[in-house]
Amino acid sequence: MKKKIGTVIDEELFVRVKQLAAARGQTFSNVMEKALRMYLEREEDAERSQKRNLSRSTKGALKVSLSDLKAVMEEKSVYELE
Repeated sequence: MKKKIGTVIDEELFVRVKQLAAARGQTFSNVMEKALRMYLEREEDAERSQKRNLSRSTKGALKVSLSDLKAVMEEKSVYELE
């Protein structure tokens, strides 16, 4: 379903989009919709990439031997009552 919207954009940008649409035999709306889809995809890809990079950059950040890890895990917690 299509939704009609109203917005204000720079006049020069409006003219350029209208010219591009006419040159390609498309409507202004089609060009704008395609541009918005491309923008959203790029932003979502960047967000996913940033999340992947965060997980990669923190992977293995704590280099500890298995025996040291076990020792820490077996220590009495500061939150436990004695």
